[in-house]
Amino acid sequence: MSAYALAKPMYEATRAVRQLVGQVGEVRKLLEDSDAPEEVQKEANELSTELSRLQRELATAGAGARGAFGIEGSTTRPTADQLWGLERSWEQVPSIIEKLNTMITDRVPALNRMLDEHGVRPKAPQTVTIPRKP
Repeated sequence: MSAYALAKPMYEATRAVRQLVGQVGEVRKLLEDSDAPEEVQKEANELSTELSRLQRELATAGAGARGAFGIEGSTTRPTADQLWGLERSWEQVPSIIEKLNTMITDRVPALNRMLDEHGVRPKAPQTVTIPRKP
């Protein structure tokens, strides 16, 4: 049950990190072609680096929880290693999720405000001409 309780937040955190990595990557591409101040580019780069680190931490810390699939598929009692890995995940994952939530609620919105202040926006696609029926 312990592994089951940890599975959903692990899944959600993994998805959120992946989504943020993509968003910040798009921001970094936008900044390459803009004249935004260096501080905006620096913040986007730092955020990207921290998200990559957080993604690795989440993968490493979650290994014990993912090992629970071996527990579920077995008719024997969990091994000491499996229980240790699961306990270790419980020790590490909550603080990683707290860091992630701080990025979601504070850091990314702050970066978005910086982008707004400097008018950095994705280019809108051009409109498509509707053909006339021949």
